[in-house]
Amino acid sequence: MIYKNSRGMEVTASCQSTVDLLDQFSDGLLGFSDQTSSYVEAATADDSCPLAQALICMDWLSAETPVGNAAAKVHLGKALALQENATPREKQMIVASQHWAAGNLRKAAVTLDELLTHHPDDITSAKICQVLYFNLGDAPGILRAPMKVAERCADIPYTHGMLAFGFEECNLLDEAESSALKAIEMKRKEPWAQHAYAHVCEARGAYEQGAAFMEDMSDTWSGLSSFMYTHNWWHMCLSYIDMDRLDDALSIFDQHIWGIDKSCVQDQINAISLLYRLERVGVNPGDRWSDIANSVVERAYDQVSVFLDLQFIYALARADHPEADKMLDRIRMRAEQAAPHERIIWQKVAQIAAPGLVELARGKPHTASEAMTLIFPYLSQIGGSIAQRDLMHLFYLDALMGARKFIRAHEILEKRRSNRPSVNWIRHSLNKVYNALDLPQVAKGYVSTID
Repeated sequence: MIYKNSRGMEVTASCQSTVDLLDQFSDGLLGFSDQTSSYVEAATADDSCPLAQALICMDWLSAETPVGNAAAKVHLGKALALQENATPREKQMIVASQHWAAGNLRKAAVTLDELLTHHPDDITSAKICQVLYFNLGDAPGILRAPMKVAERCADIPYTHGMLAFGFEECNLLDEAESSALKAIEMKRKEPWAQHAYAHVCEARGAYEQGAAFMEDMSDTWSGLSSFMYTHNWWHMCLSYIDMDRLDDALSIFDQHIWGIDKSCVQDQINAISLLYRLERVGVNPGDRWSDIANSVVERAYDQVSVFLDLQFIYALARADHPEADKMLDRIRMRAEQAAPHERIIWQKVAQIAAPGLVELARGKPHTASEAMTLIFPYLSQIGGSIAQRDLMHLFYLDALMGARKFIRAHEILEKRRSNRPSVNWIRHSLNKVYNALDLPQVAKGYVSTID
């Protein structure tokens, strides 16, 4: 039978309660609730609802693990068995699930993009579409997905949070700030909008403003998924590092980032990228690398995402874990077997960067600097946000500094300094670079402000 959801869209189900559960799933997905998956799992008890099967398929795929992919394919099979009686919108959702399950995120995103043209009330599909474009590193797509529902779903605060993130990834910072604040005005507990605002502050170098904002918002982060909870704390720590509040950042790492869900891949990369940022500015990591490596060792055999794998292999190598070399072999094999739509990221990025990052973790920056030089024309295609991918730029900078390639390091550092003139790690680095380049007179101008 056909029922209608809260936005007036048709849903094939045996009863209205299934549709109500899917509405709860949508609200939880948009608000990053820690109860999201339970709603769609309950809805799959209705064995006549193809949309529930397609949505739980996508929910499993978003875990970005082989186990999640296997579970997703079970539900995809159930959705396909029900597609004959599905509505046109539901059929497009199933097709998108098929493409995603097959590893073709581009086709999945385009399918949902087309769906949104005809169903501008479907904010759930807009959210999933934005996630797919995010994983593709397609900034215009990240913005276009919420744009397609912006008018019809303007009454929903999450719409404006999605717009804010899309604007920020397209470097439209004023528009991003305006949309984020609008979302938060409509609903203070809008974590994606808060996250987008933190991105804006990061992009502007307004780290004190960003830290104060996230501190003020942190009381709303209870009940969030572990990813959203840890990721918003992660953004606060980026500001703390630029402010030299390193003890505070390390405390947040221990209390709010590492240990919330050590099995979640997004929590794992939050921890890896933050610990690297802390260690490079002088924080003693203690046994934290070993702890992380013990939790991510099973990821050595995943090869689901280049964006994830490059961070996992660095953590394994930094902890001197033997699985790092096995993971290198797996990445090479994955690159050789890559399908046409994914060859660039596996062959032009992963296969080149992974050995370099292993060498960097093992104290051999020369190889790393040469490898990292080659990947940047393709880097955005591995996915992640601008702020997340900046980790690769830091890897490169540190490899250049370690290899004493100061001319190139100077160029990178001066660009960073223009946006963050008072950040001490940048000033320390420039002082070293100018002295190495026999410009002691200039080096004197870059003494740390706390020296």
